[in-house]
Amino acid sequence: MLVRAPLLTALWLWTVPVAPGASATGPPPPFMDPRALLGRGRLFFGHQSVGRDLLAGIAELDPAWKAVSTTRPDTLPPGSVAEAPLGTNGDPASKDRAFLAIVRRMRPGDVAFYKYCYADFDESTDVAQLFRRYVATLEEAARSGVRVFAVTAPLTAPEPAWKRWAKRLLRRPTENDRNARRTDFNRRLRLHFRQGGVLDLARLESTRAEGSRCIATVRGRPVEFLDPESTHDGAHLNEEGRRRVARGFFGELVRALGP
Repeated sequence: MLVRAPLLTALWLWTVPVAPGASATGPPPPFMDPRALLGRGRLFFGHQSVGRDLLAGIAELDPAWKAVSTTRPDTLPPGSVAEAPLGTNGDPASKDRAFLAIVRRMRPGDVAFYKYCYADFDESTDVAQLFRRYVATLEEAARSGVRVFAVTAPLTAPEPAWKRWAKRLLRRPTENDRNARRTDFNRRLRLHFRQGGVLDLARLESTRAEGSRCIATVRGRPVEFLDPESTHDGAHLNEEGRRRVARGFFGELVRALGP
């Protein structure tokens, strides 16, 4: 199954969401629990801090939800959900290795996915190489019989104009630069898994509560940003954001696991 520009121009665009069946009005859809679809399998989610936000959001939506923090999901009873931080931020290869070490102990029929962090992308990131390595990791994991999913990389919110200009004067990369690389990575994932198999965290993070998207044109290409109203620090999800994004993220997982 599986050279930094001295100046960047950004034009903010707000567009309607493209999620099938989504509506910009009305109450949120009910929370869909993926545990009911695991059967005798187990689920493992590898992550870092944004993953913790998702887990906190799902626990707030469903107080009965329980994920066991362990790197040995194979030791848990059928139907269990396991999670663990993987590797070191800024070293995505460490996350690839950690994921494979865990999946190799899992059993056919189990489900596993992991994500990179926004901190794994900077001005030196070779997006094409990173994409190839991530896909190769998922493909190797899938050969064990475990059902794997890709996850798009999380985003950061747009910086104030004064901060972008200050960084440019100091010849430092802006979040425009970094989100452009994250968007490029995510675009490649969506194309590669266009028949299914990708959990689109970035789309959910860049969608506002009323349904519009936080997208900018950077160097002539659309770039996704984290919705500023969904974050408390420009990178992590606030209480409202984590509930909304968790509902959408695990809803995508349920639809992917379904018949």
